[in-house]
Amino acid sequence: MTKRRRIWTIVGGIAAVVLITTVIVATYIANNFEPVIRTRIIQELERRFDSQVQLEKLNISAIPRLHVVGKGLALKMNRYPDLPPILIADEFSFRVEWQDLTTPRRHISLVHLKGLEINMPPRGQPSGPPGSAPPPSSSPAAEEPSKPEDGPPAVIVDQIVADKTMLRLWPRETAKPPKEFELIGLRILGAGPGRPLSYSTKMTNYKPPGLIDSMGQFGPWHKDHPSETPISGNYTFTKADLGVFKGIAGTLNSAGKFNGILGRIEVDGETQTPDFQIRMAQHKVPLTTKFHAIVDGTDGDTYLEPVEAKILNTTMIVRGKVEGVKGEKGKNIVLDVVMPSGRLEDLMQLAVKGRPAMRGAVTLKTKLDIPRGNVDVIEKLGLDGNFVINSARFVNQDIQGKIDGFSRRASGRPGDSEIENVRSTITGTFLLKDTLLHMPKMKFAIQGAEVEARGEYGLRSEKMDFDGVLRMDAKASQAFQGMKPILLKPFDPLVSRKDHGTVLSIKIEGTREHPKFGLDIKRTLKKKDK
Repeated sequence: MTKRRRIWTIVGGIAAVVLITTVIVATYIANNFEPVIRTRIIQELERRFDSQVQLEKLNISAIPRLHVVGKGLALKMNRYPDLPPILIADEFSFRVEWQDLTTPRRHISLVHLKGLEINMPPRGQPSGPPGSAPPPSSSPAAEEPSKPEDGPPAVIVDQIVADKTMLRLWPRETAKPPKEFELIGLRILGAGPGRPLSYSTKMTNYKPPGLIDSMGQFGPWHKDHPSETPISGNYTFTKADLGVFKGIAGTLNSAGKFNGILGRIEVDGETQTPDFQIRMAQHKVPLTTKFHAIVDGTDGDTYLEPVEAKILNTTMIVRGKVEGVKGEKGKNIVLDVVMPSGRLEDLMQLAVKGRPAMRGAVTLKTKLDIPRGNVDVIEKLGLDGNFVINSARFVNQDIQGKIDGFSRRASGRPGDSEIENVRSTITGTFLLKDTLLHMPKMKFAIQGAEVEARGEYGLRSEKMDFDGVLRMDAKASQAFQGMKPILLKPFDPLVSRKDHGTVLSIKIEGTREHPKFGLDIKRTLKKKDK
């Protein structure tokens, strides 16, 4: 054997001994580090989240770097003993460079989580008395404010990745089920105590179903009051199917930004629904909104302050709330709606079958109430308000022709062809309940005449039943030509009043498409209508 060969044989033997020794030492260290690392993981999580930590299994390998795999991780928050663990992971894994173990701050580049579940507790204490937690729009509870964890971080994590995550928002009433969202591709950057982390994820929204793509910042974590944890970011919400709500349909897209804390998130955004439809009317119309809302991220209650909605060429301002009820499933919607200047034909196209019967300018104020319940929206929709319609004309030329002719007679100019395309003014108050529109007071005015009426209109049946009073400027004998004025002259005193030439009691029946006008002779002759 040559001298060079003997040297390489010796070097190879030394390398083999070193390698075997390294493996033995690394295996020994890994086996003996397992209880140390396990203890440190548990201590760190307990400190950060004020929780009891359960870790079923921990495996460590040491070559070429420290590789940690844990299974059965659960964090049970001490403040919420009646709720499921705030965090559950079927498995987590990460790698640590050996030199990082010698530094005061441990550094982990990547943590991978599998089977992750997050159970977000509600505002305040779930076991407290009803009403103990303020709504999102009020000031925080009068208690010692929580503070994010301070001091130098013991562990710095560059990135946390979870393929699929189930997020549950638990209500204050423990009898109610939580709201569930599936997060897809959750990625968290810069995870460390005392500082916010950046995140990105896609989330499936359960109602209406659609995909929310969100990215922003979260934290630092408030372990005493999780609902006070800061959150901010941007979102897009695409292809949300409104058809899951009975009575309406359409595909909604939205984008916006949000900022605040989990218990009070301020959201500014826009929505576009090009095919919005009330199923009963069967018309698709474009609906867009711009909104500022306050959302309680712990229970989903929403406060609209305000929403500017536009249907075709009609704009309305909406303020109100979407709130849950203690111990009951679903949410109630209570809104104040103001329409400063709208088009009557837009509203009729949205809400009524067939072609819009009238055109005109409309102003409206109403309280809108949609209680919880799995029924058609139109069945549970409630309205209570008033309206004014100006410069109204009937689209149907036969009906408009009759209005023109009536206006000529009511003015005492039955043969005046210059009175045409007469505009109407309609005002009234209304109350909608159980698809029946009650109108305790309505006034219909045209040139030469006005009608005051009260009655009901069925949204589904389209049937109307009104009674009222017709007042005309002209006397009965002045409303006609030919021999009729002579024949009607004796009746003028019977149907005249002090301030009007003619006052008649009338009834309006039939349907929207085929109204029927009739004279109540008995009431007219009794002169009970002033």
